[in-house]
Amino acid sequence: MKTIYEKSLGLTPAIRIETVGGGLQIKGWMRSEIFVSSDDEQVELVEQDDGILLRTAADCVLRVPRAARLEIGQVAGNLRLKYLDADLKIEQVGGSLVCRSLATLSIGAVNGSLMVKDVLGSITCQRVGGSVIARHVQGNIDLGQVGGNLDGRNLSASLKADVGGFSRVEWNVFNGSGVTLRVGGSLHCEISDAVQPQLNLRSGAGQIQLVHLGEKKLIAEGSYQTTIGEGLIAFDLQAGGKILFIVRQAILEDEEDFEEIFNEEVNQIAERVGRQVQTQMEAFQQQMDRFAEQMGEVGAAAVRGEENPLPFHSASPDLSDRLQEKMRRAQEKMEQKLAEAQRRSAQKAKGSFIERIGFGRRRESMAEKVSADALDEERLFILKMLEQKKITVAEAEKLLAALEGNA
Repeated sequence: MKTIYEKSLGLTPAIRIETVGGGLQIKGWMRSEIFVSSDDEQVELVEQDDGILLRTAADCVLRVPRAARLEIGQVAGNLRLKYLDADLKIEQVGGSLVCRSLATLSIGAVNGSLMVKDVLGSITCQRVGGSVIARHVQGNIDLGQVGGNLDGRNLSASLKADVGGFSRVEWNVFNGSGVTLRVGGSLHCEISDAVQPQLNLRSGAGQIQLVHLGEKKLIAEGSYQTTIGEGLIAFDLQAGGKILFIVRQAILEDEEDFEEIFNEEVNQIAERVGRQVQTQMEAFQQQMDRFAEQMGEVGAAAVRGEENPLPFHSASPDLSDRLQEKMRRAQEKMEQKLAEAQRRSAQKAKGSFIERIGFGRRRESMAEKVSADALDEERLFILKMLEQKKITVAEAEKLLAALEGNA
């Protein structure tokens, strides 16, 4: 499918689609351009003073301004409409009609099924060959003849239809004048107690069940009339099968305090991260304590070594001095490492929540940290072996030199 037309005609152009030989899709957007795509190379598109006129023998897709004024004639296939804010008029749809987020809808006939959702205004249709599914319709609904079933939920106003199959309809609020339904099969109707209906029920099967706020009443008769509350709204319902009429307590849809929910979630996250940081700091402190203990043992061994010097008879005085200097530097390095770790821990404990979870900060790689710690431990191990006379000074120097070379 290729684009055959692309032009801006303002935010409220008039678009007349006379015939479509295949399926048609129209979607509104917050732009002034009109895009038309089709598989028909012989598509007829005529620019008029305030819009365009379109005829095509194949499938067609349009993107139009949301406030565009649309009139649709004959569509041979399915028709899909979405995000259109102006009133819509449709003559005939050969397939099914699917609509979402519309203003008002006026239809001549739909040979297939009709599915609507989120309609701010009214819906009128003379005939639907298949079934009807309606969700969140705020205006009145007049469907004429429906060949299949009717399923309407979250309706808000009047309803009138002659349904060949079964029907289920529900209201939570009611802003219309009344309901008139003729149903070939069974009928399930549910309202809130805020509606206060005046009921006229007729069942071809002679089975009527009334449920009022949990209390059930079975009527084994073909017809039943009653008033609930002040009887402000007339419900004239006739079914070939049984009728179930439910009056439930009104469902109040309170607005959620999103700020409170957000703050609660943030506090939970902060508490969870705080516990994790505290656990990590305690484990890190234990590790530092073990390092400090090891350093203390090395320092004590060094003092004992000064009081009872090892016999470096096989090494020159310069070699002995160099080894002692290496021991001193290793010990200083470990003490500096411990002090730096403690300083970072203190800063980390005082930091804000954002700093604690690590935004904007470069973390030391675990591989680098493990490598440095292992290197220091190997140096200390070599020096301790020298102190315990397990190796000679010459061997210690070679091991240290090899260790430095590998690092």
